[in-house]
Amino acid sequence: MTLGLAIVAGALPGITMLNAIVLVLPFTYFNTFIVVFCFLGAYALRNDLADVWLTMLFGILGFFMRRYDLPVPPLVMGVILGPLAVLPDQHGRPRQRRERVRPAPGERRDPAPVCGDGALAGPEDPARVAGPRRRG
Repeated sequence: MTLGLAIVAGALPGITMLNAIVLVLPFTYFNTFIVVFCFLGAYALRNDLADVWLTMLFGILGFFMRRYDLPVPPLVMGVILGPLAVLPDQHGRPRQRRERVRPAPGERRDPAPVCGDGALAGPEDPARVAGPRRRG
């Protein structure tokens, strides 16, 4: 349907004349309209100015990537696939993010326990050094 509409619009003499006028415009005017419509579309999605700032941030990032001839596909793949790259633990389950627990005032905690080979011990490791005892 869209292709048919484009063919009909292209056949009308007024539309083709408008296309010819747009193609003659200098790129500075044309690029200004593109940037304005990008920001307008970003704001129209959720009516949030943070989306406009995010659009501007990615525009600046794209500018510098093009200027220094950096490839875009690795960045796009990293942004999309990065959250999916969760490494499994030794049992095949995805690792859970652990919160840091601050010691109580006056309580002293040892640094991270270390196995005999110098590697950090995991929570299921039998060689793990026991932490401070709880007072009941």
